[in-house]
Amino acid sequence: MSQGGLPPGPRGELALAVAAQVDAIARVRRSGGPNPLGGSGVSGTAIATQYPGGRVLGVQLNADEVVVHIVAERLPVHQAADDAVSAGRRALDAAGDSRLIAVVVDDIDVDALPGRI
Repeated sequence: MSQGGLPPGPRGELALAVAAQVDAIARVRRSGGPNPLGGSGVSGTAIATQYPGGRVLGVQLNADEVVVHIVAERLPVHQAADDAVSAGRRALDAAGDSRLIAVVVDDIDVDALPGRI
């Protein structure tokens, strides 16, 4: 069930499945989009999939692709993005969905990186 008590429906269920797979990746988190005031988070219009009674932050279901926005907490950043693509692909494959997966790295959390850069 969603926050509003309504079932999320197929669109919401798919977005939630993608989010769950991405959330399982070590040192990667979903982002609501770039924050023009600095850092990541929700500022202005959030990147999210809306469904009855809720939304899934950081996952955008489009007609021909699914876009996942992330914050990387590890290096190399391209590996974090590749891991997010693979995670999203697992969720889409399980649902029988052939859309492409795109990942946008909105930020790198340098405070979470081990040691010095």
